[in-house]
Amino acid sequence: GDDCIRLPVMWGDRSTSMAVAAGASHASKATMWAGDPMTEPTLAKSRLRNARVPGILLKLNPGRHWGFLSEPPPPSARLSWAERKDALVWRGTSKTGTCAGCTNVRQRFVDELAGRSPEGIDVAFGEDSHMSEDDMGQYRYTLSLEGNDVATDLKWKLASGSLVLMPPPTKEGWLMEGRLQPWIHYVPLDSPEDVDVKLRWCRDNQPTVQVRMLPRRAASSSRRTTSSSDLAVSSAKDEASASLVELRRFAISASAAAFSPWSCL
Repeated sequence: GDDCIRLPVMWGDRSTSMAVAAGASHASKATMWAGDPMTEPTLAKSRLRNARVPGILLKLNPGRHWGFLSEPPPPSARLSWAERKDALVWRGTSKTGTCAGCTNVRQRFVDELAGRSPEGIDVAFGEDSHMSEDDMGQYRYTLSLEGNDVATDLKWKLASGSLVLMPPPTKEGWLMEGRLQPWIHYVPLDSPEDVDVKLRWCRDNQPTVQVRMLPRRAASSSRRTTSSSDLAVSSAKDEASASLVELRRFAISASAAAFSPWSCL
């Protein structure tokens, strides 16, 4: 109704057309990119880490980011570590770096690493060399790169049984990427030039990689591990509490304590 707080919504890597398609209640709010400055509490699909005014994370567009958890696992999910290719893989869209202030991280990595398959580094844009999730799951090592906001593929890759190599996240969404720990959940990369060094370390330290860094495999090979989902639920508890406190404080300051701000959603 009219008696609700009209909080702006940050959709992240989606354009205004998505907000319009989501319904009139969303279309009536401002639509922003991850990285746009926030001057008031903002419901956000993703946000910059350590922003001066953080967004209030909601699980927006769950099908795109978490839909894999409700799907049957691909055949590659059943492969043992020994059965996987001793190589690094990445495929993704080149259509990133289009928002104000975005850095095209993907272009930098593809420029440096493309054409090196004989060296065990199979990196290319999906438009040039398509691979399915099952194809990529056959590799021991997988690269994850941010686009216009968070790396959408990071969720299923953490649950795939492959080891993730990636630059430390600069943005976070419902997964709370900022809570992931380098050398525990992923191998950190400083730059594209760092890939050779880190990949060599992984190959020279197989026991450490398999025992300490790989996500726990599913109890049954007939279903996919949900380690990334468990991690998101666990790490989001404190965040959810803090976000609710912030939202309630804003509601009170707006003399809106008599109704629920969630009625706008």
